[in-house]
Amino acid sequence: MRSAASLIVTAPLAALAGRTAARGDTACNYGVLMVRRVGGGSFGGALVFPGGVQDEQDKGPGDPHVACAIRETYEETGLLLLTAAPPALRARADASFRVSST
Repeated sequence: MRSAASLIVTAPLAALAGRTAARGDTACNYGVLMVRRVGGGSFGGALVFPGGVQDEQDKGPGDPHVACAIRETYEETGLLLLTAAPPALRARADASFRVSST
């Protein structure tokens, strides 16, 4: 069995370009980040939460599931959910996985 991790990322719609949505009589005031899987692979075309199988680079100090979920979300969406990389993640990061201060 392979270990994997996913993230469920939500944000108030007000923070997402001022959008609002309604579903029936209930106002929906949060957006949920989902990605569409590429056709032909496992779950091809399905809407899923970002995530995937742990890599060797996810192992080290700290929880490898957290490192995996953050890495997979970044790889699949370009969204890096850190304001500053923890030392263990910074030590394993390569040039394509840097935290931006902007």
